[in-house]
Amino acid sequence: GRTLRVRIEVPNADGLLKSGLFAEGEIFSDQTMEKPALPSNILTVVGRNADVFVAENNVARQRRVAVGNDQNGWRPIEHAGLKPDELIVAQGRELVSEGTRLRVVNSPETLVNPPETAEKAEEAEEQVK
Repeated sequence: GRTLRVRIEVPNADGLLKSGLFAEGEIFSDQTMEKPALPSNILTVVGRNADVFVAENNVARQRRVAVGNDQNGWRPIEHAGLKPDELIVAQGRELVSEGTRLRVVNSPETLVNPPETAEKAEEAEEQVK
């Protein structure tokens, strides 16, 4: 989880809460945000970032993207670093560096897609393998 500083007002009629106390909590929302996402198993995450290789005209181009927390095997891309129609190197990525010539084979139409359900996420992950 993450640590955030928030300010809230809590009724304290009986005076049990004192200044300087700390609390833990969770914030729930019924709103959802759809973001592009990538399968967690194709990312090497360091801190909040991951380096990925995008296939541009059959040449590998490295991009650093900010990623969110793992969500059922997927990590949302936090900032505009990838476009929905870009192909990401998933297999053999440890053999690729900037400028490596690529031959794209058996690729799904797009890898950068937010899964609508856990079933779709698993189905898309199987396509990546």
